[in-house]
Amino acid sequence: MKTIVTVILYNKQLDESKTLLQLLNMDYQNYDLVVVNNGPYEITPNCDFMSLLMDKLANVDIKEYLENKPLSHIYNLILKNKCYDRFIFLDDDSTLDTLFFTKLDAYYKDNVDLQIPLIYEITDNNLYYPLIKAKPTFLDDGEIISARQDILSIGSGVVIYKKLVDKFNKLNLELFDNRYALYGVDFSLFRRMKLMSQREDFNIQIVSYIQHSLSRTTNEVNPWRHKERLIDSAISIRFYSKNLFASILRIIKLALKEIMAFRLRNVAIVLSTYFRGKHPRC
Repeated sequence: MKTIVTVILYNKQLDESKTLLQLLNMDYQNYDLVVVNNGPYEITPNCDFMSLLMDKLANVDIKEYLENKPLSHIYNLILKNKCYDRFIFLDDDSTLDTLFFTKLDAYYKDNVDLQIPLIYEITDNNLYYPLIKAKPTFLDDGEIISARQDILSIGSGVVIYKKLVDKFNKLNLELFDNRYALYGVDFSLFRRMKLMSQREDFNIQIVSYIQHSLSRTTNEVNPWRHKERLIDSAISIRFYSKNLFASILRIIKLALKEIMAFRLRNVAIVLSTYFRGKHPRC
């Protein structure tokens, strides 16, 4: 099975990525690697580290988007490469199960469209994803569930098979919603599968686990992250609410919450994003 692994870097050099360091030390090497530097600075050439990667893997490619390209655009661009049977996406700071790749191969079945790992927070070791009906849910390796079951997970560790890409192509739809730039990109895949599940069957298999540092678990309010999450919420409310009435009600509640917290500038962000219908960088 021809596999491509994509690691998205942000504000890191190659040898500062926990993910790349671990991939280098894992025995599995039956894949091509694409490292996407999504800014804001150029990668400083590290001959020793690049040499190690190229000695281990047959194909290593480095792409740089210093303008901080929307993640949805990067993911969809990678998925257009028709010579691969399997696409694996990883963040730059994930800790993988040492048997991650072995398990992907061992549990895979012909009816599987997508594989996702259990996601644990690296600081408290609690399970946070996948969410099923908005609750973190433990599932055994190899267990298959339908996209109709209201499942969500993050992008790091998601394993997409060509048959899923083909199903979306048949529906004339890209897997990731290009209206998102950062937050919401990963969820958009699962929301689209659920919406399309009335016309197509989508089977999701749980395999392995990843430890990850999740921004949602911190109690510290970061203004930039809060703004990005508001943009995500506004787009999601507009396009993934049950109906127009629910959409309007939810956007009003979101705006009122910012007013009550005296974050009046954020009200403009919420409303402008809702009416624009996309992230400003898209």
